[in-house]
Amino acid sequence: MRTLRFLINKLNGWSVLSVIFILLILSPNIDILIHMFNKPNGNWLHIKAYLLKDYIINSAILVTMTGLFCTLAGTIMAWLISAYNFPLRNFFKWALILPLAIPPYIAAYTYNGI
Repeated sequence: MRTLRFLINKLNGWSVLSVIFILLILSPNIDILIHMFNKPNGNWLHIKAYLLKDYIINSAILVTMTGLFCTLAGTIMAWLISAYNFPLRNFFKWALILPLAIPPYIAAYTYNGI
């Protein structure tokens, strides 16, 4: 009971808004989990029969090739920056970190498209 009273005292507008936004963002996933065990409709049967195999194969190829290319390109660039002195080396040392900021943008763009 004491813990509940502590939580109520700490409750403010920001925490309530945060919980609301989290629930809004998670609502598609929650809907999928709720309806996961319902009888599949015609759309799912069509996807399963004609598209799912190709989707899985294409996704596996895409993930594999992207991982290999990024590993190769990242290793080469890191080695070049650490082994050689060349003009704009300090710029590239920091500029090559910038792609780490791209995945949240891609996730937001994809979520908006869905």
